[in-house]
Amino acid sequence: MKRFISSIALVSAASFALADEGHLDITVYESGGILFIGGIDHDTEIITPGVRVFEGEFQNTGMSIFADEPGFDIPDGAFAPNAQLLLSVRKSLRVWNGSDFFSAAPTDITLEFGPQSLTTPASDTIVGPMIFDLDDEGGLHDHPDFILNADLTGIYLLEIEFAMNGFGTSLPAWIVFNYGLDEHDHELAVEWVEENLVPAPSTLLALSGLLALRRRRD
Repeated sequence: MKRFISSIALVSAASFALADEGHLDITVYESGGILFIGGIDHDTEIITPGVRVFEGEFQNTGMSIFADEPGFDIPDGAFAPNAQLLLSVRKSLRVWNGSDFFSAAPTDITLEFGPQSLTTPASDTIVGPMIFDLDDEGGLHDHPDFILNADLTGIYLLEIEFAMNGFGTSLPAWIVFNYGLDEHDHELAVEWVEENLVPAPSTLLALSGLLALRRRRD
């Protein structure tokens, strides 16, 4: 059985300071009827609310350029039994040019999970969803396959979002994948995403309040 962590505990613990995103899986939790994204350490089982930038490493298996990290890990009791988590890709794949992620990647990434397959679009259009079924205790721990569709070294940026019936759509999250480049460059790319794409803590808190107020009025 997975651990149980209530949304109340998550909210009370939230500092919205970005933690070390390396080796964190992605978790989704709700507060006030709103979906939030955080990081979960699969070794210590500690959740860090507010984390939205994650890391992955592609490996050449001889058959494909493959990664299965980060995974998706939701503690039991977080949602209703047998609910469905919906993953969509928000934008086309970007590649690190040494200073930013404004450049379109010369290839794409395919996500595979069971019989489902989802490939990053050629333009900034939302594609999906890919469906993940929660278990009968309201949690999950799944690792989709991420496949880079060309043997091109680089650092790549994948932008995703989550939705669930009754909660609407989360804010975006980003996975920064490295394939064959120095880990120092990987960390510089992660830092750029944190500094340029993720809202500042004060902005995030204000946005959370506005979303909650809008939900109460609807």
